Amino acid sequence: MFNNPANGSLIALLCLVPIGLLRAYLFLRTDVGKARPLPWKVASFAIPLLIATGILFYLWRAPKGPKELPALSSSFYGTWINVNPEFQNWWTVSPEGVKNYGVDGAGKCIVNSAIVIDREHINVGFGNAGIVHVRSGEFGTMVFETGHGSATHVRVPPDTICRKPGGAYFESAPYPRAQK
Repeated sequence: MFNNPANGSLIALLCLVPIGLLRAYLFLRTDVGKARPLPWKVASFAIPLLIATGILFYLWRAPKGPKELPALSSSFYGTWINVNPEFQNWWTVSPEGVKNYGVDGAGKCIVNSAIVIDREHINVGFGNAGIVHVRSGEFGTMVFETGHGSATHVRVPPDTICRKPGGAYFESAPYPRAQK
């Protein structure tokens, strides 16, 4: 709410109107015919002036809308599987981010998120990958490159995530087809 300058203008209006009325009340009010002392008169002008200055400064420095989050190149959007059958992991890449699905030691499908740094780099905070350079490989593959080596991935339908070679799914698979 407070990051939108339009909301800030509304807040300024809601603050300044009552303060302006209070200032006028304090300035004009007298006690049994006696005028207010000079400090009261100064405060009745200075306080609203300081508040108005603060609100204007806030509106000037307020963010001008949501920051655009980094995203990988749209050429990587989709579901991918590692071509090495020893590694049971799948990647989903979308404008919302990058997720990795894998199988733990108990045979349960687990999901982790990677942080997108820019159009060609992600930070994989699990496993031993770290910062990964993502590039397009031969025949439409997606290649992850790190200091430890590289991994090649091919596109697959989303319902293959956490699917066993025989067609059954690991426990907690996100898109299991109805078993026939």
